Amino acid sequence: MTEHFRAIAPAGTQPNLNTAIMKAYMQIIPPIELQKDYIAFVEQTDKSKLEVQKSLEKLELLKKALMQKYFE
Repeated sequence: MTEHFRAIAPAGTQPNLNTAIMKAYMQIIPPIELQKDYIAFVEQTDKSKLEVQKSLEKLELLKKALMQKYFE
């Protein structure tokens, strides 16, 4: 978005935003239910990611234990 705003800012040594530019900017805001659905999806994804990470850590411990057992 930075490049977009720089492109539409008035010319000068320092491009500045003004009230007219910001009033004309249309921000897309999804409906609240869609936002809530997205939040729930992200939270579930984070939980799944944490579970996978824990499983990987357990597997690594098992691998180290087996390596130590077989190479003693």
